[in-house]
Amino acid sequence: MVQKILFVDLETTGLNFHTDSISEVGVVLFDPETRTIMDRASWLVRPVREFNCDPVVLEMHTKNGLWEALGNPEKHLRLSDWQ
Repeated sequence: MVQKILFVDLETTGLNFHTDSISEVGVVLFDPETRTIMDRASWLVRPVREFNCDPVVLEMHTKNGLWEALGNPEKHLRLSDWQ
């Protein structure tokens, strides 16, 4: 029996664990036997710290729309969503 694979992708405000935060979580469920994506989802996460975004990361997330989306609290994942 072939197992399914779950890929997880994190978008962050930078690479420093102590000063940067996770801003988006994405997951893709993949079936290697049929080589198909079975499901996918993503969630915006309100960073726990004030934004101290690396300039390169800020430019990337501005271009892809993530920075604007983070300004909309209705789109954020809440801790209560996990309970």
